[in-house]
Amino acid sequence: MSYPKPHSMEIVMKNSTTVVKTADMLAQFDEHENAQLVSATLAMDEGEDTIAEAIATIALVLGTKPSWARYSMGRIVFVETLENAGKTEDAIKSKWKRVCQDSAITIPESDDPEAKRKAEQRAKARAVFAQKSDSDLQTEMAHLLANPTLAKLESAKKISKELATRQKDLGKSAKSELVELRKQVKAEIDSIEDMELLADLLAQLRS
Repeated sequence: MSYPKPHSMEIVMKNSTTVVKTADMLAQFDEHENAQLVSATLAMDEGEDTIAEAIATIALVLGTKPSWARYSMGRIVFVETLENAGKTEDAIKSKWKRVCQDSAITIPESDDPEAKRKAEQRAKARAVFAQKSDSDLQTEMAHLLANPTLAKLESAKKISKELATRQKDLGKSAKSELVELRKQVKAEIDSIEDMELLADLLAQLRS
């Protein structure tokens, strides 16, 4: 899959949808990184073990906290690769959702002004709960649901959403640490040139 040179911009129409690749987006990946993304994306159709490895590769290439341009271009490569492989739009969305859920990738804020406005609204909504622990919120929600009204149910719904978001953030943090640890292990293994030692390590990993 080839892309225009970094200094250019590409605009593509697909099923009445306009896909814009800015110069910044096109400059995100070199040929090796692009090949890694394509290969890992195609591997998403294989077994669970391969899928896990593919997701780890995608996360490694994008980074755990990519810029909006890098994240967007990575997603475009992913989508175009699966489109070329004959996958449906729903299947592609499902696979990308799994990549984001099973990896430590933090989806960045969009450069779009409207998206930024919505992100600020979400941040303000969460700030209300910032000084409260999970236990505090659970107790508050229990009180609200003990004698529910429409207003109390709406408040309980917001608390439930905050608790779910916190759990999701904890999961991302753990996955981020796992990705970083894998990078360190890979770097150490890549530095070993003793075949006997590598064979011993492989045996231990498989045991």
